[in-house]
Amino acid sequence: MIRVGQVVGAYGVDGAVKVLPLTDFADRFDAGANLVLDGSSHEVEWSREAQPGIVVKLRGIDNRTLAELFRGRYLEVPESEQRPLDAGRFYHRQLVGLQVVTES
Repeated sequence: MIRVGQVVGAYGVDGAVKVLPLTDFADRFDAGANLVLDGSSHEVEWSREAQPGIVVKLRGIDNRTLAELFRGRYLEVPESEQRPLDAGRFYHRQLVGLQVVTES
């Protein structure tokens, strides 16, 4: 799974969550997108920018109490939805474990 955001808290009383994006692809949070939270897939009902981050309403999370349970958890997408990056850019997981060499 690819982490695309981290829930940092609840927003309002209808189950929306505040999210710290971990992706360069903002459309991951567009209405109709599917995100995995705690192993369950949820459709994005709506989202909007907030400071800092983004507010996301996921189908099936319908009250603040439930939304609060997901604080600190990650929103993910399957690895099959990985998008190509521009030349010279890498996903963090592609760099973990590589040897670092400096010119000195």
